[in-house]
Amino acid sequence: MPNYLVVRTYDVNYAVMDRVTVTVAFDGGTAMPMPPTSEPGTYEAPIPGGDHHAKVHVKMTGFWEFEQGFVLTQSDPPSIAWENPRELQTRSLEVHDRSGDFNLVYHAVVMQCRDARAKVESAQQADLTHILAIDPVALPIRDFDLSPILHVGGFGWARLNQTVKNEVPDGQMFYIERPDIPKLIGVYVPKEVLSDLNTNKWIPFSTPLHFHVNYHPPPPYGDQYPYGAGYIRLLYRYMLGYPAFAKRAKGMVNQHFVAGKKWIFVFPVGRADKWFGTSPQQKNLLRLLQEVSHWLQRFIGLSLAMQRPGRVAISAFSKAADCLDQILSTTSDEFEIDHLREIYGFDPIPAAGATASCQRMATWLAADTANRRLRIYTQQDAWRSHLKAKFSDFNESPGPDGTRECHSNCASVVCVPAPMWAAIHRDVMWTVDGQNPSYENSPDEYWDVHQIIPQLFMEHALKASNL
Repeated sequence: MPNYLVVRTYDVNYAVMDRVTVTVAFDGGTAMPMPPTSEPGTYEAPIPGGDHHAKVHVKMTGFWEFEQGFVLTQSDPPSIAWENPRELQTRSLEVHDRSGDFNLVYHAVVMQCRDARAKVESAQQADLTHILAIDPVALPIRDFDLSPILHVGGFGWARLNQTVKNEVPDGQMFYIERPDIPKLIGVYVPKEVLSDLNTNKWIPFSTPLHFHVNYHPPPPYGDQYPYGAGYIRLLYRYMLGYPAFAKRAKGMVNQHFVAGKKWIFVFPVGRADKWFGTSPQQKNLLRLLQEVSHWLQRFIGLSLAMQRPGRVAISAFSKAADCLDQILSTTSDEFEIDHLREIYGFDPIPAAGATASCQRMATWLAADTANRRLRIYTQQDAWRSHLKAKFSDFNESPGPDGTRECHSNCASVVCVPAPMWAAIHRDVMWTVDGQNPSYENSPDEYWDVHQIIPQLFMEHALKASNL
């Protein structure tokens, strides 16, 4: 009886996957199908006598296909070893007795993530005028007091209680490609998280990975998705760009760094016609974060992905508030109870209107005020009045030029309407920093202010987070 090469297939949660196509080629020969066995997710083929090099090819709809090479030695007992490179989809190898012969077992993990840095870098090199960086650089970020944010009597930017910090974030940028929308994701991982992963790599579930996912408004581009110039510019502007007033850039990575928390920042790039598809549904978002978590651990060199997603914060800017409504309307008990902890809205404009969105958010928050957090930053007073009516413990204080802020132990609403921005614009002399208008400049027009709000206040939401 011959020995057998056996392939067992799993997803990133190590659940058995049984609709996989598996082939094997020995010593550069023709690839042959590996038939499924009676055991779900298991495929096998007899090994010819002698020593061999084998290549196993794994394919499944909705996942990246991949190929792994092996060295098979017909000793007693036989052995199986990786042939370089060892792909990220590999898990482990085993040899088991088979009534006098042996099974040489390869445990394979099908994945929806793969490295996209080379493609993003290529797009940047073709558009260096607009895409200045794909890794963090120093940007001036306003570090806010937790409360009060607003300062009555301040001049210029001193109407806000903040100090400017200009530092290079110490974490790393990763770029991920997926088979389905969103097909491109930017990910920033703080240095401390990477250190924790490498320290606790053999202790299962000891280092939960906390995520913050931000949704952008529908993009208007006709470019090829996802690597057309418009999409890569969008990714750059939101994650690494500067400043908001001149370039509608948000510096979100730098805001995470200044806030000093251990959130992994996930920025999916939506498509013009389908936007984010069904990904802003709780079960689908959880699956996406599980995929990112597994891929990240394998990509940084851990032989096994032992850590799982922990707390999750969701934020949205402008019309992307529809994504918040979608998430709160598609409840999955596992995600809702075990993971979803914080929601941030930056000048939200939901299609359903502020009243309906406030009701959803208030219902979600009231279910667990000890662990959940809600932060809204807006030019529209309706958000303040609706949410204040829902929570009796909101403490309200007036700020300059008709601004108001409300805070409780679990929520904040900061209303900053047009008069404050007109006053800052009046007080601060227009200056140019290099070839760009300075971050000190402030707009006084509604839609320009709209662009500044996420560039300013994400730092406060993160700093006030329950992490």
